[in-house]
Amino acid sequence: MNNTLNTLNKALICNNCLGAQFYKIHNYEFNNPFMWNCIEPYEFVKLIDNFENIDLNNPKIELCKRGVRNYANIIIGDNINFNFIHYLYDESKDKPVKVNADILYKDILKYAKIKYFERLSKLPNDKIFLFTTSHYLNEEHFIKCNGDKLLNKLNELAKDNNIIVILDSQHKLNYIPNFKLIYKDNLYNKSAIDLLYKDNELDKQICKLIVK
Repeated sequence: MNNTLNTLNKALICNNCLGAQFYKIHNYEFNNPFMWNCIEPYEFVKLIDNFENIDLNNPKIELCKRGVRNYANIIIGDNINFNFIHYLYDESKDKPVKVNADILYKDILKYAKIKYFERLSKLPNDKIFLFTTSHYLNEEHFIKCNGDKLLNKLNELAKDNNIIVILDSQHKLNYIPNFKLIYKDNLYNKSAIDLLYKDNELDKQICKLIVK
């Protein structure tokens, strides 16, 4: 088995786990601190808009709860929350234990901090922001959450930033966007594993846009 990691000379920063899955599939070294996270859409927009002015070296790290999961949350800039939903607190684990995509550990905040700074140190200058609407439940949920307004803002930001948007085919745009666009059938409420491991075509489309 080849354990040598490949190098991606750009940072692919995604609003959910899709980015980390892409790195994993291609055996890329994690070169940015935003891996295995989930960030709210408008906070992701805020991140893109202010990235160069955000102090990434002074994050706030706290424990958050969602259902039965207690996970690490990292806050940067103006209250931009990266929910590391796979970094889970488990008081019975004296060492980090990997279970599928999850890491269980009683000192999970320390673990999250180490991983954050380890990956931050490898952050390249060239950045690509990947936004996917897969976290929306359906088209109705997307519209209810002002999805069109969000896309308009991403379109404005794409004049000065390299942005890829993966959009459900149900939601056709009536304009030519500044961002790079991928349409995907049945995108809503899909996991990163479903989207990449089970869909080689989407992976190919992302690869093609990244090398442009």
